[in-house]
Amino acid sequence: MTISLTTSVKTPANARIGQATPLLFLGSCFAERIGDHFYRAGFQTVVNPWGVIYNPASLLKNLRSAGDHSQDENFRLIQHQEVWHSMDHHSYLSSLSREETWSNIHRSNQLVQSLMPQKPVVVITLGTSMVYEMNGEIVANCHKLPGSSFYKRRLSVAEVVSNLKEIQSILTGCKVIFTVSPVRHIRDGLHENQLNKAVLLLAVDQIVQSGEDALYFPAYEIMMDELRDYRYYDSDLIHPSETATAIIFNRFLESMCSSEARDRMTQWNQLERSLNHRPFNPESQQHKSFRDKLNSDLMEYFARFDVPEYRRQQIQLQYHVRT
Repeated sequence: MTISLTTSVKTPANARIGQATPLLFLGSCFAERIGDHFYRAGFQTVVNPWGVIYNPASLLKNLRSAGDHSQDENFRLIQHQEVWHSMDHHSYLSSLSREETWSNIHRSNQLVQSLMPQKPVVVITLGTSMVYEMNGEIVANCHKLPGSSFYKRRLSVAEVVSNLKEIQSILTGCKVIFTVSPVRHIRDGLHENQLNKAVLLLAVDQIVQSGEDALYFPAYEIMMDELRDYRYYDSDLIHPSETATAIIFNRFLESMCSSEARDRMTQWNQLERSLNHRPFNPESQQHKSFRDKLNSDLMEYFARFDVPEYRRQQIQLQYHVRT
C-alpha cells in the first residue's frame, strides 16, 4: 500500500514556451522570482519593467501606456520626502527629480513596446484584488504615504474580468499564461487574504473558460496544497522559500515549456553551478584548465541558443569570463 503525504495538483500540459520564445513577466514579486530563472539563462526576457504591480487595474493602466504614449498624462507623480514617485508604478522607478522619474517610466514603456512585435508569451501573476484609491483613482503603490490619503476596497470579480479582457485585447497575438501569486497578503487577516485570492481565481477562471487564448498555471494551488508545510516558507511565514520557488518553477517548466526549452534550462543550470564554483587555489593548473573549458562551453551555449548580446556581456562581466 502506497501512502501519499501530499495532495497532487494537476497542471496543464501546453508547451507554449520554446527555447527561443520571447518572454514578458508581469505582476507580483513572484513573477520576478520565476522570470529571473529565464533571464539568467539568457532567454529573451523582460521581467516587471514597471516594478512589482499587485493588482490587475494598475497593470492594465501601464499596458495601455506602453501602447499609447498619450495615456502617460494619466500617470500621477508626487513628491514625498524629497523623492518623486509615480502612484502608478513601483518605487523602482522613483527618483530625486521629476524629469528622471518620467524618463524611467518612458524607458520601461519602450522596453515593453519593443518586445510586442515579437508576440512574446506573457506570464501575468496577480497578487491581490485589494486596491487603494487616491482621489478616486486606483494606485499601484502607496509609497509610504499616510494611510489617510487612501481609500481601500476589494475589486469585484466583474471588475477584474473587465481588466483582464482589456489586457488580452492589448496583447492580441500574444499567448498569455495567468497565475495567482502564492504569496499571502495577511495585513488584514488570513480570511481577507482568502477572499482577495478568491476574486482573482474566479476572474481568471472566467477568462480561461471563455475560450480566449489564455491558460492558467496553478502556482497558488501547488503552494497551498502540495507544499502546505511551513518548512516551504521563508522566515516571515508569508513568502515561499527558495526550495518552494524551485519546486513551483520546475512544475512550470514541465507544464509550459517544450523539451528543447527544458534542455536549455538544464544546460544553463550546469553552467551556472560551474560559474559559481569557488576554487581553493585559483592559480592551480587544474583550475586554469577548468576555466578554459568553462569559457569554451559558455561561448558554445551563447552561440547555440542565440543569447542576446546585452545578456552575454552581463554574464561575462559578472563571472569574469574571457571572450
